[in-house]
Amino acid sequence: MQRDPDEKILELLNARNESNEGVKLFLKVYGKGLYGFIMTFLHNSSDADDIFQEVLITLVEKSGSFKGQSGLKTWVWQIAKNQCIDFLRKKKRTLKKVDSDADWNRITAFEEPYFNGDETLKRLHAEVAKLPDVQKSVFILRYFEALNYREIAEITKKTESNLKTSFHLAAKKVARGLKNHL
Repeated sequence: MQRDPDEKILELLNARNESNEGVKLFLKVYGKGLYGFIMTFLHNSSDADDIFQEVLITLVEKSGSFKGQSGLKTWVWQIAKNQCIDFLRKKKRTLKKVDSDADWNRITAFEEPYFNGDETLKRLHAEVAKLPDVQKSVFILRYFEALNYREIAEITKKTESNLKTSFHLAAKKVARGLKNHL
């Protein structure tokens, strides 16, 4: 019988061997998706690299405390979401200190040389960046990650009805913002 990759990942992570087999297996199974999720939040490859590393460190350090009440992916995505939000809050405070007139939502990876999106995609990301944290989280998880409301509820610790309302409001704001730019 085939073992669940999450069980194997946790077993290897908790073994804490020097070859980091648990991290290697995690990266093979979830690495690309996790990086994409973080990049969707931050829009900057340098910042995403840093947060990706922090999430991996947290995964290794906290793997023993994983209770299995949700899937491993849900647990790690929750860690990533929280670290992204914390990072953005710190960045916002820093930018306000540097230049009180700066609009931190405009300072994004759309200036990033590796970002290949067309103008509409850039506008979409700019509108998502303007959303309040809860709306931004649910929009990213639902629209970009295609998670269902139950999975999003596990990650955000919000009720499904609250998330549906937040997504609806976020979608209206994003649509309005896109319409204004057309």
